[in-house]
Amino acid sequence: MDAVAVCYLHAYRDADHELATRRYLETRLPEAYISLSSEVLPQIKEYERVCTTVVNAYVGPVLSGYLHRLAERLQSAGYRGDVLIMQSHGGVAPLADATRLAAGAILSEPAGGIAGSRYCAHLLGEGNLISFDMGGTSTDISVLEAGEPFLTGDKSVGGLKVALPSIDIHTLGAGGGSMAHVDLGGILHGRAGERRSRPWARLLW
Repeated sequence: MDAVAVCYLHAYRDADHELATRRYLETRLPEAYISLSSEVLPQIKEYERVCTTVVNAYVGPVLSGYLHRLAERLQSAGYRGDVLIMQSHGGVAPLADATRLAAGAILSEPAGGIAGSRYCAHLLGEGNLISFDMGGTSTDISVLEAGEPFLTGDKSVGGLKVALPSIDIHTLGAGGGSMAHVDLGGILHGRAGERRSRPWARLLW
């Protein structure tokens, strides 16, 4: 077993039972990644807490392995500085924290673009702007007010809610690498002839 998610009803108030469960699991599953709701999202509302803890357990082993290999390769290359991992809220976290709270990096890629926009806004002396970050497959849009983006705790990944703080980003399903054409029937096709059924397709082409 690669990972275990542990979530008790009132663990946001008292984490003792979850901590005891982790100690037991460590004896039975020493290699497993253990995700405790009291550490991932210590707040009331068990649905959000369970979902976020499960997502954390799902991505934890993969991210943990990747970050461990990254640290080893950097060390073998002679790097002795800090290694900071981008987070969904636009900040960074050291390796240990990024590994423990793996779900915090799920939306880090688009958050990195907004963080760059925030820095550009600072250089320009302009606090209010709309960030437009077009990648190869999607376009991410966010609003900055007084130099800061808005945060939200209401995101979903794979149908599961992730209630950790993240930058409020709106994503369009088309980016700079998108190649499309419309056939004689008015149906939008992608680069490889993939059929698109988005209702806005006919408006754009």
